[in-house]
Amino acid sequence: MGLAPEAPLRWTPADVISSIGPAAAAHDISSAQLRCLSWYESKHDPYAVSATGDHGHMQFHVYRDGSSLMSGTPWAGESVYDPEAASNAAAWLIKRGYLRHWATAHLCR
Repeated sequence: MGLAPEAPLRWTPADVISSIGPAAAAHDISSAQLRCLSWYESKHDPYAVSATGDHGHMQFHVYRDGSSLMSGTPWAGESVYDPEAASNAAAWLIKRGYLRHWATAHLCR
């Protein structure tokens, strides 16, 4: 999984927004909820990095060994900055009861 943003920066907030609907549909969750989480977590910024070590538009925490919650999904080998991979990983996790992973989840029910 790539931790540093890919150079050149190739993904945009528009890519994030366009990845959300298909990911939500593929995992049978609410696209409005997934879009809301992305907005509150990163304002749809695919390269967002928080002071606490969360990365990408879905703000997966990246540990020192390079793993993240995304590592336990079918998108484990993908970059946390890839909107399609991160949206799918988040939708997959939400479908399996991991909504509590996101601190802003209470804003997006």
